[in-house]
Amino acid sequence: MGLAVAALLAACGGASTGGSGATPRPLSGTVTVLAAASLTDALAVIGRGFAGAHPGVRVTLGYGGSSTLAAQLLQGADADVFASADQPSMDRVVQAGLVAGTPRVFAHNRLAIAVAPGNPDHGGAALLRE
Repeated sequence: MGLAVAALLAACGGASTGGSGATPRPLSGTVTVLAAASLTDALAVIGRGFAGAHPGVRVTLGYGGSSTLAAQLLQGADADVFASADQPSMDRVVQAGLVAGTPRVFAHNRLAIAVAPGNPDHGGAALLRE
């Protein structure tokens, strides 16, 4: 299963050079990320790192099911980044014209089942085949 990310709007003013040789402006503002719940841990780390590297930026993270988040976006929810765990949800947001640029797959995941010791699988984890 691929996880796709798309930038919905340009949120942070961006680092503009204002022409050749000019010093880039620091980023400022708020970046709102709506992401699949399976990305909670990873995006919390990424968000803290981004905010640490750009002190003028506040990163706001919201998590949920991809289809629920896509529906929220289609109903007018504000976000700068949408990270979906399924392609159909991303496709709905793209088809609605809410995405700037082309979504990119940035991660893959696989479902696994963990079993308790004493299970006939001898306590190992069985990987579900796609």
